[in-house]
Amino acid sequence: MIGLCREVEQLAMWIRLRKTLRDQKLPDIPLLSSDALGIRIMPRGDSVYILTDFGPRMTGSDSDGKQKPYAFQSLLTHLKANTWYHVAWSWDSKDWRRNNFYLDGIAQDGPGPYNYPGQIVSTASKIKVRVGSIGVITSAIAFHQEPLTEKSLQAIVRSSGHQGYQDEGVRFTGEKFCPTGVDWSHPIYECTFDDPSSLRDWQLEGGYRMNVEDGSLVLENGSGESASHLVCWLKNEVPSDFLLEFTFQPRDRKKGLAIVFFNASGINGEPIFDSSLSPRNGDFTQYHSGDINCYHVSYWAGGRGTANIRKNKGFHLVAVGKDLVTPSSKDGFQMICVYKRGGKIRLMVDDVVAVSYDDDGKTYGRIWDHPGWIGLRQMSHTGWCKYGHVKVYPLKSED
Repeated sequence: MIGLCREVEQLAMWIRLRKTLRDQKLPDIPLLSSDALGIRIMPRGDSVYILTDFGPRMTGSDSDGKQKPYAFQSLLTHLKANTWYHVAWSWDSKDWRRNNFYLDGIAQDGPGPYNYPGQIVSTASKIKVRVGSIGVITSAIAFHQEPLTEKSLQAIVRSSGHQGYQDEGVRFTGEKFCPTGVDWSHPIYECTFDDPSSLRDWQLEGGYRMNVEDGSLVLENGSGESASHLVCWLKNEVPSDFLLEFTFQPRDRKKGLAIVFFNASGINGEPIFDSSLSPRNGDFTQYHSGDINCYHVSYWAGGRGTANIRKNKGFHLVAVGKDLVTPSSKDGFQMICVYKRGGKIRLMVDDVVAVSYDDDGKTYGRIWDHPGWIGLRQMSHTGWCKYGHVKVYPLKSED
């Protein structure tokens, strides 16, 4: 038991797990518990959440005099066994935007918390807290009255000789990426959707309809109870390595989710439209846990805050980045690019890297280095989205 005084605004510690938190159904792991502040690790399939919540001793009342629980969480891909991680939580009773979780000194993004002015309050006295639980080793626990900066936290990590995580958390740096080795002169496919006849290049599964309007491909999910998920496949086979470029505009940036599948083929190498594969109607599980191997990126998820890369078959969360579509101030289209060379995958939104992944060919099986197909997916609550143009380019050999 450790005393927590009211001035404390940051907690930091080193942790080491006894089991890898990935692809397992495991109970939650409490890291800190008290009636003021609680922190726990929550394994959820192949995803891991870090939840920070505030109890009645640190929760104020809203204008109606009611106390509402306050919590914020971060999404990780996994945490390895027998690996030390430096973790830190900071909070501010006056500014909820300063509430952060840091993994190895890097602030992790997640869905925005529910909050109202004065929801987090300072405690009036010391509070006893319990740190650690079965399944995790904790060390070097530190409380700070003023939150350390990200730079200071990273200095702590470096001074210990720790190299930092590889793909367990978010690494959004805002960097721009210039694709190299693109054969711009010989596109595999390019379409500006000026002619409705271009729909013959695409095959819709689920949803309400696909249409060409005002020089855009429009994919509609339908509305109300009749709305359904959809996937729209480009019929052209695409090489293993490529650059995909398309412009994208959702109906409502804060409501919906869009994905792009790539390197998709049957689990035995069949073409995506082979009659031996199970029928598909847009239901998500048919694509990530059925009889298809592929990668996919959810580049826009209204309200979630993250862009995720998954490897299928199996729905393995392999990288987490930042959703750059939802917060955009643009009323029109944004440029979405997927660069794939071997195990190197980069997703760019308006030339800024939103999420990246380097497949090691071991953690989740071999690299998907086969030719395949590209599909555009929208969840049912999306309504409709416009795609201004779609272009696919091959990559030149690096030899």
